[in-house]
Amino acid sequence: MKKFILPPRLEEKKRYEGNAKVNIMIKELFHKSLNPENIASAINTKVEVDYIPSNMILCDERTSHISYGSSTLGTNGCAVFAIHDALVYSRYMDITLEEVAQEMANKGYVHPTKGTYHQAFDHAGSRRSTDIQEVFDTLATRERGIVTMLVRNNAYHHNPNRPLRHFINIIYYNDRCFIVNDSSINRGIEVPFETIFDSVDETWIW
Repeated sequence: MKKFILPPRLEEKKRYEGNAKVNIMIKELFHKSLNPENIASAINTKVEVDYIPSNMILCDERTSHISYGSSTLGTNGCAVFAIHDALVYSRYMDITLEEVAQEMANKGYVHPTKGTYHQAFDHAGSRRSTDIQEVFDTLATRERGIVTMLVRNNAYHHNPNRPLRHFINIIYYNDRCFIVNDSSINRGIEVPFETIFDSVDETWIW
């Protein structure tokens, strides 16, 4: 059985600043790809996958109380849910939500009030996307392909109890909509492409 092991988040200042510059460049490249021509081409990607992961673990009365650093998953844990589901469905790992939360907290990826540092996704085995076509290719042609996005909280609903930005998993697309696994709402929510694109900050491919 594969183990989920993260390296410590804290890095020397020089390396941290270098990584920050690279992350900004990747983000800029991805946002440049969000133009009408690229989107029109990407949404015509042939859908070949016939497996849609949907039995995600939700943030509810059974899981919201789980400790996450000095907080709980119900307060700051959307990244834990997103990483857990990606590891289980995309990486075929047998791991509990508690184990993911503990490893992320122990290695310094949770801020006491602001949520999760997004380096957790880079270090957990996903990769940053630089082009919108990669998103559709992953969802359309790879069984158990998952895309994690960091979106602004008002992307499709506003929750005053949530941080300003929120991690969600995109598991499929159909008829100009993404099918979204959002731990704080429900399973398989359909959200128009445009709504997600207008609110996305960062994107990772699993």
